[in-house]
Amino acid sequence: MEAPAVLDLSGTDESGAGVLLGSYLLARGYAVEPLAPGSLAATAPDGDAFSLQIQLDPTGLDRLLLSRVYPVREGLDPGVVERFAGELNAMLNVGVFSAYPPGVRLLSPLPFVDTLEPGLLDAFIAFTGEVSAAVERVEDGRPILSTLEAPGASR
Repeated sequence: MEAPAVLDLSGTDESGAGVLLGSYLLARGYAVEPLAPGSLAATAPDGDAFSLQIQLDPTGLDRLLLSRVYPVREGLDPGVVERFAGELNAMLNVGVFSAYPPGVRLLSPLPFVDTLEPGLLDAFIAFTGEVSAAVERVEDGRPILSTLEAPGASR
């Protein structure tokens, strides 16, 4: 399957947009799992995992919301996780971090109008993947995040 040159989402409902986006990612070698209409989980060939949700607005700005979860150590006090998410929000301007069992979730928007350039989507996915290094700097040696179990995991 060949990846399209442009992801034309104009006039498409969110369910149809999710199918188009999933097809694009499959053509790029990602494993894709539908979560709900217009929402999917994706895993890159290197194991990098995230989820995407499409929000279309026929009269304005469309958005693609990318979510990544950074797992925290098992048994960690929920207050520590909430404070850490707050620190991440104060120090990193890349999206919104929140306590999200079993970890901290980053939710980052990619706005577009009607069409989404695949190169921009690829760069956005790569950019949010690089946020893990900044998250680890904010952690600064504290025992908050769990260790990676596989190469290419979200953090």
